This record gives sequence, structure tokens and C-alpha cells, in this order.
Amino acid sequence: IERGLRGVRLVVADRCARLVATVNSKLPDARYQRCTIHFMRNVLSRVSRKHAAWAAGALKAVFAMESRDAALRKAEDVAAQ
Repeated sequence: IERGLRGVRLVVADRCARLVATVNSKLPDARYQRCTIHFMRNVLSRVSRKHAAWAAGALKAVFAMESRDAALRKAEDVAAQ
């Protein structure tokens, strides 16, 4: 910002608390989005190795949905399983 950064509309990164706070305070017009790779890694680190392949496929299926509504429905199906 001090070097002239302007027009930022989206910041994609991991869930570093200081980064989120900085984006919110220094770039109030920008939206923050969690990186899907970091999210998947975080989720899969909590899944047993036995179920890791299934969980990875299920997460990819959720992210592959064409709309937010479809993704939410798919996420509910995955959670139920």
C-alpha cells in the first residue's frame, strides 16, 4: 500500500490471523477468501489415513460444484456420510 498498491478486490491466502486482520484494516474494499488448498490440507490433517482418499475426493467434489447452492447441498451430503 505504501508503494502504491491500489484496486485490490480479492485476497486469497491461508487463514493467518494477522493477514486477515491486515486485509480487513488496510484494504476495506477487498474480500478475503481462504485458499482451498490450505483448507483441504487442514481438513485432511484431521482425517485418518484410512479415510483420507475418500475425504479428499469428497472435498474435491464439493469444490467442483457449479454454484454455491449446489456446493452447500453436496457438503451436506458429504457431512451426512
